[in-house]
Amino acid sequence: MKKTLALILAVLVAFSMFTVATFAAEEDENLVTVNFVDSDGKEFKTVKVAVGITLTSYVPENPVKDNTDTTKYTFKGWRSSVDGLLYAKNTIPNADFDVTYTAEYSEKDISGNQTLLQFFRSIFERINLIFEYFATIFNFSD
Repeated sequence: MKKTLALILAVLVAFSMFTVATFAAEEDENLVTVNFVDSDGKEFKTVKVAVGITLTSYVPENPVKDNTDTTKYTFKGWRSSVDGLLYAKNTIPNADFDVTYTAEYSEKDISGNQTLLQFFRSIFERINLIFEYFATIFNFSD
């Protein structure tokens, strides 16, 4: 009797494990993985969502890339690994495939930009050069 009860219990446990594993596998088939990463590979967010779900609420806020002394970065949008298109936050398509969206930035060269102080210094340097030029021509030392 104990052996029969143990056998029935073992069969029930095995059946339960098979059912849970099958259900979990079927559940994973209806999910897609969506990654949001920075251009340097840093991960912002990864979500698993049902196929066809609108992703707008899952998209991270527009990321900011630190400017350098010579370059200013402005966020342009999210580049899709599936179709290669660039999307704004509110235009990202529904989740139909596993996809990675990479933040893309525009770059502006600011190395030629001068501060106000640098601008005035350059003007005074030019005025000084003009005075030195006339001083050598007219010899004001006498």
